[in-house]
Amino acid sequence: MNIAVLCVFISFILPTICAGIAKMTGGFKMSHNAQPREFLASLEGRSARANAAQMNGWEAAPQFAAAIILALHFNGRADIIDCTAIIFVISRILYSAAYIGNYSRTRTSLFFVGTGCTWFLFYLALSA
Repeated sequence: MNIAVLCVFISFILPTICAGIAKMTGGFKMSHNAQPREFLASLEGRSARANAAQMNGWEAAPQFAAAIILALHFNGRADIIDCTAIIFVISRILYSAAYIGNYSRTRTSLFFVGTGCTWFLFYLALSA
């Protein structure tokens, strides 16, 4: 099993989990399904932060996926790539929790950990 590819899969699941948290804590009803974006835009507090974590997750995941694909293709150092991918996923899980919990400084630090992992993977691809 390729750990890095599994991490890419997880990175695409995390925003969906955050969306579920936003909806559950925001009082989502089936009637809101007609206009789900309008419902999510009306949220406040923890629910709004969960939705923001979802949106940021959708922004981070494609960059991470591209970095993994390029690093695996050009570098081939699966051990380093796997470790970096695991760190990325852990940072994104903690980032989402910090965002939802309103720990802004921690969230920012974790954002840079995850972004740094993505940049490092691009570096691995470029330095091959």
